[in-house]
Amino acid sequence: WKGRNYRRVIYCNRYMMDLGCDFSETPVHYYNLASSYIKIDKEDIGNEPDSAFWALNKGLQVNNNNETLLELGAYLSKEIDDIPKAIYYLDKVISINENNPRVLEQLSDIYGREERYEEQIEIIDLWLKIDLDQKKYKKAIGLKKQAYKALGKETSDVDKERWMADLDGT
Repeated sequence: WKGRNYRRVIYCNRYMMDLGCDFSETPVHYYNLASSYIKIDKEDIGNEPDSAFWALNKGLQVNNNNETLLELGAYLSKEIDDIPKAIYYLDKVISINENNPRVLEQLSDIYGREERYEEQIEIIDLWLKIDLDQKKYKKAIGLKKQAYKALGKETSDVDKERWMADLDGT
């Protein structure tokens, strides 16, 4: 994997699977296998997303609550432009861990692109509840203001909400 020999990763992982090796404690094998299929697809193949989803589903059969595999499912879905499926995987991560800032940001971005502003605002509110660095905080506030504007709401209400929250110490 580190040497970017994706065909070798596929061969080795498939060989270990054929031998019946137990990957249940090391889901990284499924992650690397699925990712390798996508990497070689981008290089030259053309039909590997099916194989990538096959590997991903094998991993999720072992542990359907693995956040890393679910995030990979979202990535794979976005690669083939299946936005509902990407949202499904990201929502599943949030149902496991609603404090995952990376997933909250991805969901916010997807909802914004899809013009699903009410849902975007809900996600941004979750995102703002966790401890964010200044750059991500500004991005979240900016996205919330954009969503408010798109819905015809007053964007100054976003600032007012934050000021009130700061006064309350939350």
